[in-house]
Amino acid sequence: MRLFTKEELQLVKAATQKAEHFVRRYYVLAPREWNHIHYEVKTQTELEPTEMLDSVLAQVVCYQYVRKINEKPQHKDLYCICLQDRKIIHTFNKTSVDLFHLLLYVLTHELVHVVRFGQQLQRIDLPLTERAREEEFVETITQRILHSHNYLPNKIILS
Repeated sequence: MRLFTKEELQLVKAATQKAEHFVRRYYVLAPREWNHIHYEVKTQTELEPTEMLDSVLAQVVCYQYVRKINEKPQHKDLYCICLQDRKIIHTFNKTSVDLFHLLLYVLTHELVHVVRFGQQLQRIDLPLTERAREEEFVETITQRILHSHNYLPNKIILS
């Protein structure tokens, strides 16, 4: 299977911007609140081997880093949205959803996770027994966000 093309990477960028806008509005985050949530979107060519998974379209990985301000260390979280190009393309080829809308769905879903972690609405180290419930909750929010913007023509079923 292949990775994203140059044109598809532009769709990733556009879908990221649209998803950011939707999620910020849903959570009513002021710009300063949004700017305190540090995250990046990486595609498969940028991923470390430990960030690659064949079983998901994307995942959020949290890294901690230290930033010195006036010689005082500040511990920060960096959330990395790891897009799995091959899995997304494979799913795109199996569905009737265009690639932009599939990416918008995936990125909105992952940004909901990022906000929930960044705003401490949910722990990132959730026990395995509670992850399925969290995924269902995030999926409901994702569907609500996209539906409210008429960006969910049909319920996207991904397996």
